[in-house]
Amino acid sequence: MKQVYFLSQWKAEKLEPEPGQAIISVTCPGEPASLNPNWTHIHRVFCHDIDMVSPPFIPFDKLMAKALIGFVEAIKDQVEVIIVHCQAGISRSAAISQFLSDFYGFSLSKVSVNGHSQATNLMNSLVYHTLKKTYTQLNSPPGDGSDIF
Repeated sequence: MKQVYFLSQWKAEKLEPEPGQAIISVTCPGEPASLNPNWTHIHRVFCHDIDMVSPPFIPFDKLMAKALIGFVEAIKDQVEVIIVHCQAGISRSAAISQFLSDFYGFSLSKVSVNGHSQATNLMNSLVYHTLKKTYTQLNSPPGDGSDIF
């Protein structure tokens, strides 16, 4: 069964990639994670951890959602595990992990790759709902009303 895990940036930066794994790295703009260069499948998202549009902060948006969904579509048959990280490993990464579980059938592990339990109750609602709306729009027939965003 395909698995998704979420964790902090600090923990993700220490991971050694294994065959059949992908990583989604979520960091604030201008602050990329120092991930192991041996990751075969990596997708980076740069947004602030906010759940509403609040200038000057950069929220997770529809373009970021489309890019992330495109990445998952491209690799979903090549990987067994997707690891998602954000700075603290509880908000943006939890939202993406919950989305992958709800819409792609990845089993959301209750234990992270480092042995600590995790929960999605603190997930970033803007990230989750933007992914959900974008996925629905991309997978709905034209003219069914789902294109009204």
